[in-house]
Amino acid sequence: MDPISNILCTIRNGISAKKTYVSLPYGKIGWAICHVLYLYGYIHGMGIQLFGKHKRIVVVLLPQNEYTSYTKFTRISSPKKRVYMSVHELRSSIHSFHVRILSTPKGIMADKDAIKENVGGEVLFICN
Repeated sequence: MDPISNILCTIRNGISAKKTYVSLPYGKIGWAICHVLYLYGYIHGMGIQLFGKHKRIVVVLLPQNEYTSYTKFTRISSPKKRVYMSVHELRSSIHSFHVRILSTPKGIMADKDAIKENVGGEVLFICN
């Protein structure tokens, strides 16, 4: 399983199991994805914790209510099939109830931020 799918699966399983936090292997991509999810309110917080010689990302999940069970992450790009969107395609297909997470030349960001920065990129997954 690729690292992005591993991150999404761990967060999704933590939400469905009604956990207060989950632990992920540390990586720059994982940290950037968690930061975007934090900015858009899909997670409550995050931090780095040392376990021996290894770093882990600790993700604090949202308090459980009727809305957190509806959080869904849909993977769009995969290692075998990459899906790219230009800034013009992002502008024409923007939805207020979806947040697309993209990997752009300026880093990992949401679709609204990519439109502000005027860049396109690989669509990693959709949050709804």
